[in-house]
Amino acid sequence: KMIGGPIVAAFLCQQNFKKNAKIILNIEFSQESKQFIEDELGMKVVVCQVGTKHMVTNVLKENGVMAAEPNGHYYIPRHVPDSDGIYAAALLSSASPKEFTEFASQFKNTVVSEAVKGTANFAKIEAAVRAKANEVNTMDGVWAAFDDGFVLIRASNTEPKVRITCEADSPKKAQAALAMAKKLVESCLLK
Repeated sequence: KMIGGPIVAAFLCQQNFKKNAKIILNIEFSQESKQFIEDELGMKVVVCQVGTKHMVTNVLKENGVMAAEPNGHYYIPRHVPDSDGIYAAALLSSASPKEFTEFASQFKNTVVSEAVKGTANFAKIEAAVRAKANEVNTMDGVWAAFDDGFVLIRASNTEPKVRITCEADSPKKAQAALAMAKKLVESCLLK
C-alpha cells in the first residue's frame, strides 16, 4: 500500500520535533494529517500557497522546523532551506517498516486529484462553492471545507490547467466530490 506525503510528514514530525514546533504546510495538504500534527502532536501549523518559493519563504519567515507538501517535498531548514528528499529519507530510515506502517494505518481519509486543461473564472467558482461550504479560503485558488472533507480548486503554477484536489472520509465520497468539482470547473472555463 502506498503511503502518501502527508502521512510521511506527520510521522517525521512525531519522530523529530517537539510540541509547539512550527510546521509549514501548503493549502493542498491532507486535513486529516494536518489535524494530527496540530491536535495529537501539539504543533503549530502555518498554511501557505503551493510551490517551493512559498514553502521556503514561509519556513524561514515563520522560523519553522519543517515545511511539507503532499507531493513529497520536505523542507527542513536546520539541514538546508530547500526541498531535500534525501535528508527526509535519512530521517525516515531510522524507523522500522513495522513502526511506520502501524503509524500510517491510523489515517483513513482518501485524497484524489485531477487536472482540467484551460483557465477558469475563479470568482465564479468561489461564488458557487461559498454557497455550500462550511469554510472557504482563497489564498491559492478556492479551498473549501465541508462536513466530511475538503476541495481545493487552483490554477497550476506551471501549466494552463486547473488542479482539483479532494479529501473525504471514504473513497466513494472523495470521488463524488472530485466529479462535482470537475463539473464546476468545466462550467467556469474561460473560452
